[in-house]
Amino acid sequence: MVKTITESILETKQVREAIAEGIVTMILTNNSQSGWDAMIKKGKQNGSYFAVKLAMFLDIVKAIT
Repeated sequence: MVKTITESILETKQVREAIAEGIVTMILTNNSQSGWDAMIKKGKQNGSYFAVKLAMFLDIVKAIT
């Protein structure tokens, strides 16, 4: 099975770091919104947020064409 661009990006170290940051924050604060915010913040810091957004856009364009 061929992976999408998004699937490939989600396997990167930067994305895993952002997700881990969100999960830890959610567990420590017992607040899912805080976890989500921490994940997005970490993703913006390490560039993975924009990479995932771009990958999703490219996958949509690829599916349309």
